[in-house]
Amino acid sequence: MRNILLRRFFRDYKNILKYFSLIFLIAIAIFLVTSILGSSVNAIEGIKQAQIDNKLEDGHFSVFLPLSDREIEKLESKNIIVEPNFFLEFNYENAVLRAYKNRENINRLAINKGRIAKDIDEIALEQLFVKKHGLKLGDKIRLGNFEFTLVGTVSSPDYDTVLKELSDVAASSKSFGTAFLTAKAYESLKSENTSLKAEEYVYSYLLGEKITNQELKTELKKITIDPNSVSDKYFKEMYDDLTKDRTEILDSTEKLKSASNDFKNAIKDLDKNSPVLLENLESINPVLSQFGASEFAKGLREYIAGVGKIDSEFKKFNANIEDFANESEKIVDEYFPTEIENLNSFVERESNRRIGGSLDNISIDLHTGIFAGIIIMIMIMYVLSIFVTDSIERENSIIGTLFALGLRRNELILTYTTLPVILSFIGGLLGFLLSITPIGMQRYYRVNSGYFSIPLVPMKATIPITIYALVMPVIIAFVVNWLTIYKKFKRPTLSLLRNEKEVSEIEMPKFLSNKGFIKTFRLKQFWKEKRSVFAVIGGIFIALLLLSMGLNSAIFCSNMHDRNIEDAKFSHMYMYKYPEKEVPKGGTKAFVKTLKKPRLGYNMDVNIIAIESENNYFPKFNAKKKNELTISDSMAKKYHLKIGDKFVLSDEIAEIDYGFTVTEIVDYSIGLTAFMDYDSALELFDKPKDYYNVVYSNSDLGIDPARLYSVTTYSDIKVAAEVFIRENLPVIKMLIISAILIIFTIMYQLIKIMVDRSKVEMAMFKIFGYRDREIKTLYLDVNFPFIVVGTLISIFLAKKIMDMLFEYLVSNVAASFDTEAPLWVLAIIFFAILINYIIVSSLIYRKIKKIDTNEILKQRE
Repeated sequence: MRNILLRRFFRDYKNILKYFSLIFLIAIAIFLVTSILGSSVNAIEGIKQAQIDNKLEDGHFSVFLPLSDREIEKLESKNIIVEPNFFLEFNYENAVLRAYKNRENINRLAINKGRIAKDIDEIALEQLFVKKHGLKLGDKIRLGNFEFTLVGTVSSPDYDTVLKELSDVAASSKSFGTAFLTAKAYESLKSENTSLKAEEYVYSYLLGEKITNQELKTELKKITIDPNSVSDKYFKEMYDDLTKDRTEILDSTEKLKSASNDFKNAIKDLDKNSPVLLENLESINPVLSQFGASEFAKGLREYIAGVGKIDSEFKKFNANIEDFANESEKIVDEYFPTEIENLNSFVERESNRRIGGSLDNISIDLHTGIFAGIIIMIMIMYVLSIFVTDSIERENSIIGTLFALGLRRNELILTYTTLPVILSFIGGLLGFLLSITPIGMQRYYRVNSGYFSIPLVPMKATIPITIYALVMPVIIAFVVNWLTIYKKFKRPTLSLLRNEKEVSEIEMPKFLSNKGFIKTFRLKQFWKEKRSVFAVIGGIFIALLLLSMGLNSAIFCSNMHDRNIEDAKFSHMYMYKYPEKEVPKGGTKAFVKTLKKPRLGYNMDVNIIAIESENNYFPKFNAKKKNELTISDSMAKKYHLKIGDKFVLSDEIAEIDYGFTVTEIVDYSIGLTAFMDYDSALELFDKPKDYYNVVYSNSDLGIDPARLYSVTTYSDIKVAAEVFIRENLPVIKMLIISAILIIFTIMYQLIKIMVDRSKVEMAMFKIFGYRDREIKTLYLDVNFPFIVVGTLISIFLAKKIMDMLFEYLVSNVAASFDTEAPLWVLAIIFFAILINYIIVSSLIYRKIKKIDTNEILKQRE
């Protein structure tokens, strides 16, 4: 009997469109989710394996002077592997290339195309830089006065996100990239002194089993250098300025000591000659007595005795002066040491935004895919329940007949679940097969590999993803059908044989009781089909969640782009390594301190800008005290701060926590930024008076690059802002297009089901002389007001839910999650759905026109 029913199902050509739409709906849902999940799972596994294979560093540190062989041997004796990772920087077509020697043991290169450089005239470039500049193997690359041949495109695990500076908001491979040369080629470039900045002494390290980052940092802090051994003239200038107070103290002490010695020697000479003076005094004493000068002689004797006492006492005083001088040297050595720590910076892997940026982003994509999968599973379950209910109601008499012939309930339920399960399997299979094509997982992976410099990872159908795509829809179809059919099959057999409809009566409100036949009928018709109407609204809501995800991404990228460009008031920002004594003409000095504050598992950089409140580059602010900050609205939104809140920022290098109070929130969007009074900041962070490390200007000041850590221009900010839009556009398109297709499919099929259920009634109205448009008014147009209201509610509710979730989706971005949509955007979505409904109504109206009056004869007993 079951085989006969199954053959009947497959001969049901009239419902082929419904079956196809169900397959299509499941296929597009599985395609979307599997593409995201499959790409994410493969990428995470591939990137992690590449990090292991290429010996990703545990961290790196920079120093003023290269470590000696002895110092490196001492570190290695503590089970630490250290490898120099020095670099130079050069201009290349309005971009900066950071040149390294080929790596040997740590952060080894993953080859994308070609090979690494082997000869002195060869070079390998970071793969995204090559792509953005339209380069190919064999092209000539000029760095300084040398020309190299491009022999390979590579990626390195320490530049997963190719950020020029760790504080940069976004990477731009158009303006910055990395290059890798042979050791000889690197030394040749170094010797010609054409680098944009002095060579940076950076070391990468790998920790052994029984050593921690903190222990390594402690060891590095013990390494000091004699400033006299540093050849950099700007370092010497900086050191002389910093030790000016020490020099003045030591010079003053030395002068005091010298004067004391001179006075001591003079008193000593005077005391030495006192006996001669006394002897001569005795010989002339009779003469003095004759002239009445005995008092003079007496006074002279007392003077000679006093000189002796002074000499004795001043010896003690001079000894104290010498003790003071010696103690002064010790105190000065303690507070103004002649040797300083060699450690310049220390960055652990977990705090390095260049490392693992792709893993953070893809992990968020994975969670996004899981979230989207939950939404889609709910949608599939809901739509399936409507389809199954409609199929059973059309087959009531057949089901009743089979029950009357003795077919068992469970066997019949299993029979009716077979077709939806088969359709779900086909839809899942098609979606799965589509996801492993270039437009699926590979396309989604290209979105990430277009921004992150990650190695090529083959997309393969993992077992979990295959099970998710092929088994999940089948299980859902089976469970939903079983529960729905079991409930429907509880009806009496006679009721099923007679094909009696389940009618829900509605007690009309008194104010509608005298509204006439048409209005009353339309109200009852809605009540009868309310489940389907709400199913349409539910389908719209679920699709709008996906649409809101894409919309929020678009708004977030657009707002960041527009506001960053608007808020960048300077043309150049110079970050100093060795500040000048005088601020360059045309520049505005500032002190910038980067501290850390965690949020949602990510330790974000917060830049404190200490500058005079009245300036041309930033909003005016009112923070005046050491514990006060004026924060940007970007930071306020990221950390949910408001005026009066207290919070803590951390200096991880110095291992100091700072507590601040929010005094004001100003409009500023670039990064996570706070503003502080200039003098208060210098006092808080123990900097000399008038110290600065950043200069802002509206023109190129021509500062010697050897003085600088970096230069950020308006163009850099503009390019970085454009990156977000460009790299996220494919995902935004995919989400929006998928949502549109889901809305159309659900709306068409569910409204069609409502019409199919009422074919007999419509045929009856036609017999009574009602025109097709009047029937459309009675059965189809009644849904319009409810669709309008439901769509409005769904738009705002879906947007609100996605706004709450979106913070997590961009939790790895050092910026606020500004997703406020203009009303005109929501209005476009609203009217687009209404237009979609009008199109669907027009298509369904054509079916109404084709309803034959003979339909009523099919329902006779």
